[in-house]
Amino acid sequence: MKKVLIYTNDEKTEYQINKQLEGYEIIKSSLGLCDYRMMENRYNPNVVIIDSLILHEAYNYLDLIIKDNVIVAVLNRQIETGPYYNYINLPNFILLDYRHIESLGEIIPISIKLNDIIVQKNQQICNYKNKILEDSMVKKAKLSLMKKGMSEEDSYKYILDYSMQHRITKLQAATQILESLN
Repeated sequence: MKKVLIYTNDEKTEYQINKQLEGYEIIKSSLGLCDYRMMENRYNPNVVIIDSLILHEAYNYLDLIIKDNVIVAVLNRQIETGPYYNYINLPNFILLDYRHIESLGEIIPISIKLNDIIVQKNQQICNYKNKILEDSMVKKAKLSLMKKGMSEEDSYKYILDYSMQHRITKLQAATQILESLN
């Protein structure tokens, strides 16, 4: 079940959020944003909904909350959006006019699905980058070993054996071999 952490002191807002997000586990924080780290560790929320009245003069807390795997929705009660300028372009940040709170029930599920896709794709990109880095370092180590007189096949076997003997990745093995040769 997806978890939604809400920060509001307004009972009407809390009721509307609960009504709009039936089927989600709603967790109400009574302390304000200063307890976010504790609440994050305890509940691991998928969504954090913040009433802009709570954010008053505490916009710096948004930096602590916004992470790739958490959607942050701010219910904005003021016309000014300047304090949110740094966050508006983030795919997991929603700035919603408080007067349109009834659309939360539609926005949050879509946002969760899109954010899950984005996190998954970012992980794939990271894996591809790591694979490319590993391949290039292994190739450099192979070339260095070949300059020392090994055949291509023997130099690759040497890197594999080194990584198995030392219980490290091929990337780490290639890096250590390059350092030892230089």
